Amino acid sequence: MGFKTSSKNHLGLAAKAACLLLAQVALFDLTAPAAQAQGVEKDWGLWSPIFFNAPIRGRWWGYFEANPRINNNVQTFDQLLVRPALGYRFMRNGYIYHGFCWVSNYRVPDLSIGNEYRIFQQALFKNDWGKFTLQNRTRLEERLFDYINGCAVRARHGIRGTYNIGKTNWYLVGSNELFINLNSLRTDLKSGFDQNRLYGGIGRNVSKNTSVELGYQWQYVNRIDPADDIGRSAVMIQIYNNWF
Repeated sequence: MGFKTSSKNHLGLAAKAACLLLAQVALFDLTAPAAQAQGVEKDWGLWSPIFFNAPIRGRWWGYFEANPRINNNVQTFDQLLVRPALGYRFMRNGYIYHGFCWVSNYRVPDLSIGNEYRIFQQALFKNDWGKFTLQNRTRLEERLFDYINGCAVRARHGIRGTYNIGKTNWYLVGSNELFINLNSLRTDLKSGFDQNRLYGGIGRNVSKNTSVELGYQWQYVNRIDPADDIGRSAVMIQIYNNWF
């Protein structure tokens, strides 16, 4: 539930959120390699994830996500992510999760790409200040592949803010998430910057616990092979079912 704050507090909160976003952008600039001489490969995608986050009993929470992705200039259904998790609410606005993610890859016939299996742990903090909501999520992933030997470890940090528009059910939303590989697996995966996702859009609360969003995401992916990095524009259609 929200609580009353002064306009001064709102300004302070907005400043803190802006500092978090700027810190992520600065880290992205420091860790991302310069674009290679060939340039950056451009792509368009359509992603339509559905999220469920609800209490089970007491402080225990259940989480489930289904995330289909159409890429290759919106021509190829190349990925489906299924991500269940068990969460625990350890403070009023703080949650920890432990879960599993199955990533099924359907694209790229010229590469030996198979499925990916992730075990992950994450901490999530969600604060409401009147019309403004700020969410911080830190996730650690242990990644196993059909096509690479070994376990890759990746850290992700995302911030997400929403702002309710007047007294309507509409809201503005923006987020940024930075991905960092923490180890290397021979020539298949190297430590350091992996990718960054910047997102902005508009959403509508269709019920007390359900909202729908339409937005745009810019995804920059660092490739380690001689090919160009990827700069992907994606239309995002997202459905959230949250009982926070």
